[in-house]
Amino acid sequence: AVDMPLKTERDRDFFVQDGFKYVYDRDSTDGVTTFWRCQWKTKKINPCPVRIHVKDGVIVKTLHVNNHESNPSGVEVTQIRNKIKKRAVETQEV
Repeated sequence: AVDMPLKTERDRDFFVQDGFKYVYDRDSTDGVTTFWRCQWKTKKINPCPVRIHVKDGVIVKTLHVNNHESNPSGVEVTQIRNKIKKRAVETQEV
């Protein structure tokens, strides 16, 4: 199942699928498809080459294979962090 996009600590969009997190890269020239890359693409040692193409919230193409395990707990941490940030913005609790 494909989950909603989330935000990174630097406020960039994340796309989550099966315990893997993908960072927004760019939109296609026709504006219909969004390109995402694995969050570990920029790792200095053994960067992950996976890229996905998403159209209307559905992965339509996957390039390469992840060279690491999925991390569902990391996804859960990101989801919780996003909820806390959203609540902090929307409420004025003391």
